[in-house]
Amino acid sequence: MALASHAPAPELKPGAGAHNRMEFLNTAHKIDAQPASADDRIDRGLIAQIAEARDTAAMKRFYEQYRPRLIPFFYRLTRDDQMVEDVFNEVMLKIWDSAYQYRGQSKVSTWVYTIAYRACLRVLKKQRSGWRLFESREDLDEFHDDGNNEVPEQQALRAAIQRLSGEHRMVIELCYFQGYALEDISHIVNCPLNTVKTRLHHARKKMRQMLEKKYGAGEWSDYL
Repeated sequence: MALASHAPAPELKPGAGAHNRMEFLNTAHKIDAQPASADDRIDRGLIAQIAEARDTAAMKRFYEQYRPRLIPFFYRLTRDDQMVEDVFNEVMLKIWDSAYQYRGQSKVSTWVYTIAYRACLRVLKKQRSGWRLFESREDLDEFHDDGNNEVPEQQALRAAIQRLSGEHRMVIELCYFQGYALEDISHIVNCPLNTVKTRLHHARKKMRQMLEKKYGAGEWSDYL
């Protein structure tokens, strides 16, 4: 499967000052302050149509809206093309079957990512190769460029993320790539807010340690 739809990495801007460098790991905090979006209202309407009328056209539209978001999410966690397709299809089927269970107590996307997170864990645990999600590898020498034309700093940050444990990688992914508030992440991964904060703190600390060990001290504190 070609994964051309992978979301591009947030752009780092070396030399533009510490404020711009933090863009890579600061997107979520800008999003947190935003009110409920028009996208969520659209999602709620689609979920209502799916739940009440079993509307296949609404499901198709929902599928098309979330595929570009979930495919990169799963791929960054698993690095397995077939697993990505399997877990995405499982999530879409779950949404089709359980749309009536959505109660509107959170954004639709938060509900979707809760389902996605749990499905990802289930699929990974069924496959031996899936245990890579729970591995923690500090050696960055095995990192290979995916050919996505990222600048060296972006490649190094992605390499460090891939070497985090599964729990730490998940909070980094949800916070900085998917833009979720910490309260939403707490709901998605079903753990206390303080635990999410602790995981995020340790994930960033671990990344900084890996990067400084590999490349030396310097500007990494500006990124992390």
